[in-house]
Amino acid sequence: MTDGDTLVVSPLEGRRRGREQRVRLIGLDAPENLPRPRCWARESTSALLRLAPRGSTVTLAFDRRRFDDHRRQLRYVWTASGEFVNARQLAEGNAFALRVRPNVAHAEEFARLERRARAARKGLWGSCPDPGPPSPAPRPSATPRS
Repeated sequence: MTDGDTLVVSPLEGRRRGREQRVRLIGLDAPENLPRPRCWARESTSALLRLAPRGSTVTLAFDRRRFDDHRRQLRYVWTASGEFVNARQLAEGNAFALRVRPNVAHAEEFARLERRARAARKGLWGSCPDPGPPSPAPRPSATPRS
């Protein structure tokens, strides 16, 4: 795990079975840990690790675009108990909502969760002096990969 919006998974079946792959959570952007941790980066990463600890089973689902420009899988993630990880990170104030077309199936829900976390001063909203998106929104590649 590199930050609060990226997991490393090893599929249990299929042609990629057992091979670690990076998964970028769709619809959010967490504060970056590198090159040096931004405000709330460690807390966001820890929260994601508590939701989806190493060795746990998660369910992944894609939207329209399956990979980003860094060849990370773009996915929605649920825990074995059915908790929607992407939504929980936003609801707890561990990330910013990020709308990148064409992966917008949950965009309205995610924006609503960010607004509520911000109003309640949860997570980064109550702890960071000037919370703002950690980096410019990623731009989709000219030729989406699937």
